[in-house]
Amino acid sequence: MKAFDYCNINSTKYLHRQLRYRDKLTDNLSQILDGLSEIKTFNIYDKVRRMFYAVADKWARQYRLKRRYVDARAGLVPLIIRMGKIILYLALVHMALAGRIEINVLLLLVTYFENITTNTRDLMNYSIHIRDWSTSIVRINRLLNYSNGQRFDFRRTCQGRHYWQS
Repeated sequence: MKAFDYCNINSTKYLHRQLRYRDKLTDNLSQILDGLSEIKTFNIYDKVRRMFYAVADKWARQYRLKRRYVDARAGLVPLIIRMGKIILYLALVHMALAGRIEINVLLLLVTYFENITTNTRDLMNYSIHIRDWSTSIVRINRLLNYSNGQRFDFRRTCQGRHYWQS
């Protein structure tokens, strides 16, 4: 299940980044709406728009990267389980037909395998939920430690030096 864990870790990493860019987009949009009259007065709409779409493009890239790993994770686990079932069932049927195991042992092994796959699937789902919750905890922590340090500076924008003040 290394592949599942790899997909899980990467999807969480890109989810963190995607949410960070979404927060930047929301903050930028709020600042643009607050300073709309200044943007029109100083004729800096094109610069503000370019900056906004640059952040939007970064958000979209993180979303696509996250989706790649989420989709791989969603398709990989059922594929591995189904392949394991097919191999196990074929081996058990072959052994039962050859007389090496009895039907009651075959049914017992199938039941154990079903229990193991169900518990493994549940464990993997819990792992996904824990990673999602960790993302929420990071966001809550970021909100609690938020400082209003990133504000739009119209003087600098008009002089062409910076779009946003850090």
